[in-house]
Amino acid sequence: MGKRAGLILALILVVAACTDSQTGTDTTPVSVTELVESDGGRLVVLDDTGNVVVMAPDGSERIALTDDGGDGVAYSQPIWSPAGDQIVFGEATPEGFGVQIQGADGSGAVDVPMSGLPFYTFWSPTGETIGALHNGSDGLDFEMIDVASETATVVATGSPFYFSWDPAGATVITHVGENRFETLDPVGAKAKFGETDAGYLAPQWTPGGVVHVTGGDLVIQGVGDEPAAIVEVAGFTPFVVNPQGTRVALQTFGDDGALSVALKEVVSVSSDRLLVVDVETGDVEVVDPRPAISFFWSPNGESLLFLTPTEALDGLEVGVWSTAGAVESHGIFNPSPAVLTGLIPFFPQYAQSMSFWAPDSSAFALPGDIEGEEGIWVFGLDGGEPRLVAEGSWVSWSR
Repeated sequence: MGKRAGLILALILVVAACTDSQTGTDTTPVSVTELVESDGGRLVVLDDTGNVVVMAPDGSERIALTDDGGDGVAYSQPIWSPAGDQIVFGEATPEGFGVQIQGADGSGAVDVPMSGLPFYTFWSPTGETIGALHNGSDGLDFEMIDVASETATVVATGSPFYFSWDPAGATVITHVGENRFETLDPVGAKAKFGETDAGYLAPQWTPGGVVHVTGGDLVIQGVGDEPAAIVEVAGFTPFVVNPQGTRVALQTFGDDGALSVALKEVVSVSSDRLLVVDVETGDVEVVDPRPAISFFWSPNGESLLFLTPTEALDGLEVGVWSTAGAVESHGIFNPSPAVLTGLIPFFPQYAQSMSFWAPDSSAFALPGDIEGEEGIWVFGLDGGEPRLVAEGSWVSWSR
């Protein structure tokens, strides 16, 4: 990925300054009595000892995938395969760097050596390949990991480096540097996709085409097609498209202070606020009049989790917007340092590769602090209070 964008960096620094203070929220930890039941999935957690653990959403049924973390060995950012049967995570050992791929039941651990410590991994939709980024001698190295052969190959370099998988899992679209915009397959074959701008982070390859920014517009573009404008943007524009490709959540930050809707005449709304746009019609809904520090769609594409610095700057307000137009507050929260510095500055990339949400979209999990208690918190959409289910600094929910 690369340097943090200016406004997001400012928000990160503000929130980071208050992560040691207790938050003023009415939320208090309670025992877990009910959690998602229909399709609850499982959590993978980097626990307080630095080990990778799989567990049920209530913290029970724990399976330790590693037991040597912290003893000259460091593990990072475990995420689930699309099928939910495997987990990949970065590892640094006395022997070198790489990733470990392991069955979610603790079976079949495989170490794949790499030339650098990977700080980001992203499974292909088929689960056959994993894209990974790490520092290299000439910027960032992008390696493709062949899961079957247990090998990794550097196929591209550049900085910053963002990418998104084709829904078919055959290629990625890359946004490298300011405007290098190419498709790339697992053996390194490249093809220019079109023109793109510098004022965003990660493109997103949706069922309807690639969403990116070009010519001052947020656009959607199919392979070999001309880009079709969704909205006109004012400047730097972080965005995340829902899994169905029907709605895009975005913010735009620019000097002109306006976001003009390209598909409708005369319609414009103020910038520096969180919006949801219908990809087909261009209809705009205001989620929050303030800029959010990050936002993430639920698997069903009907709810948007967003984190906004509080007015008192004592943490982040956890909000959920629904397509029905309702916004629910879930209290004040301070994210773990691993999420605050490693994920939030690059959230449009992480929103594609891992999920805080339960597979049935009824709950989400976040790692951090509520009222001085640190760990993995599960929040239900049923209006109940969040539940502290485990100690740890990172969590990802199976998809």
